[in-house]
Amino acid sequence: MKKILLSSCILSFAFGIGCNKNNDPQCPENIGYSGPVQVIKNCTGTYIRYLGKDYRVCNEELLHYYADGSRATASFSPAGDCSNGDRMICYMYYPYEGTVNISCIR
Repeated sequence: MKKILLSSCILSFAFGIGCNKNNDPQCPENIGYSGPVQVIKNCTGTYIRYLGKDYRVCNEELLHYYADGSRATASFSPAGDCSNGDRMICYMYYPYEGTVNISCIR
């Protein structure tokens, strides 16, 4: 019985570490902008809401495991033009302030 309990504790601990959404546990605070964000995903792309304004994320693969509406802390900088372009997935218009590259999210 003790072996089963110990095994389940070890597996739970290992699973908890493996599901950590941090891509960098030491997020630098001095790169571009940093603070709490909300992740927004829809058919037009992936965005973050920062200080009440929405910004399109160019490197959206970093937000793959974040659900629409989830909250995180991110460091990011303005990107100019996204290399992934404006892909047409739906006919919805979604206004945003600009484009950003995320350097760290936790």
